[in-house]
Amino acid sequence: MSQAFPKITLDRGSAKALFAQLHEALRDAILGGTIQPGMRLPPTREFAQALGISRQSVVTAYDQLTIDGYIVGHVGRGSFVSTDLKSPSVARKAGVHAGPVAMHRLPSLRGSRYLPPSPASQAAQGAPRAFRTGAPATEAFPYSTWSRIEGSLWRRRPEVDVDAAGFAPLRRHIAQRLRSTRGMDCDAEQIVITSGTQQGLHLAATLLLDPGDAVWMEDPGYRWAAACLAAAGASLCPVAIDEQGLRVADGIARCPSARLAYVTPSHQFPLGATMSLVRRMELLAWARRERAWIVEDDYDSEYRYDSPVLSSLQSMDKADCVLLLGSFSKVLFPALQLGFAVLPKALVEPFRRVKTVVDRRTAAMPQRVLADFIEQGHFQRHVKRTRSLYQERREFLVDLVRQRLSGGLRLGPCHSGMQLALAFSDSVDDVAFANLAANRGLSVLPLSVCYAPAATGSPTDRSGLVL
Repeated sequence: MSQAFPKITLDRGSAKALFAQLHEALRDAILGGTIQPGMRLPPTREFAQALGISRQSVVTAYDQLTIDGYIVGHVGRGSFVSTDLKSPSVARKAGVHAGPVAMHRLPSLRGSRYLPPSPASQAAQGAPRAFRTGAPATEAFPYSTWSRIEGSLWRRRPEVDVDAAGFAPLRRHIAQRLRSTRGMDCDAEQIVITSGTQQGLHLAATLLLDPGDAVWMEDPGYRWAAACLAAAGASLCPVAIDEQGLRVADGIARCPSARLAYVTPSHQFPLGATMSLVRRMELLAWARRERAWIVEDDYDSEYRYDSPVLSSLQSMDKADCVLLLGSFSKVLFPALQLGFAVLPKALVEPFRRVKTVVDRRTAAMPQRVLADFIEQGHFQRHVKRTRSLYQERREFLVDLVRQRLSGGLRLGPCHSGMQLALAFSDSVDDVAFANLAANRGLSVLPLSVCYAPAATGSPTDRSGLVL
């Protein structure tokens, strides 16, 4: 071997194959200019002996370098570094070894806006724990029924290519259910299947908002919705919540010409209030007057314990300004990842176009299974069964809070939904409290993190827990 040839060191204790290590070492030496264009590589047998490896490992490494274009072989003469790599500092000119900062620019302004909420406590991630918000009782779900339906569909070998708007029978079932349970005047053509409420909001924000547009955001509110709207470049305008829901007059005073309002009128997250009829009418009147859009997140609407299910805000809309977003994942099981959007007729085609560009279509088989699950009556039976289950658990929890914690915590509205808001009576660091709860295997959401950073009032006023 020539003394000009660099020393190659291989790690026999590595999980990576020796030929792969040799290939990488030679490639890096060529790109770094240590082995220059036109230089002859050692014969395979001689090189193998020098490295203490099999000749086949060297042959395999040389073959891969040849395929990649780094070296060329000449019969009777040996293998040479390609002269197409003419510069001895190819890597330096190309930035191959310059590191990630030199190789890549920072994310775009738009990309830098995609910031998920930071974990609210030590228990905000990982395996499910008691009191985690938005987690249905998966132990109550009829998985055997779901599996039977799915197995039957696979045996029939169905066509799995569906329209970008979603499986037509599923959209018909959703429209029928919304007409009968929510008083909505909609048809299947106005429904687009999504992977969940978050995607529905992302699509709506992409379609309806320009950077800098003002958006009313409930305060306190759903942090993931705020993150999604901020990622679209919206200027968030926090609007306070009271026992009647969104304080529309406050929104008008702060941002009268907002482009969009995001609301959870059936069961506000996290406080649990239901938007009163007067506030709903005020909100619709403002949207009609300002030609604004309303996104109605139909959060937890299936679970009311002291009255029938409420009509939706969309059912009152005469100006075609309300988009309703729903999710099956919080009712059935999180891994389902299916939701839907009910659109004003003017937005149906534009929304479908955006959906097609973003992901073309949502997974077909879960949609087909869900359509049969609804058609055969299993969905309604599951909702009825879990409504009774959640009501029983809620009553038990409320009784415990009143008996043992009434001096330190104030109960919020508790007539609907899958979460319960509690406000601390005294000055308590709710984030520290949530971390203490996490150490004991509980997942409680500190109420203060749901408020906008510029929320009015002292931190004590916003301190509490969401269970």
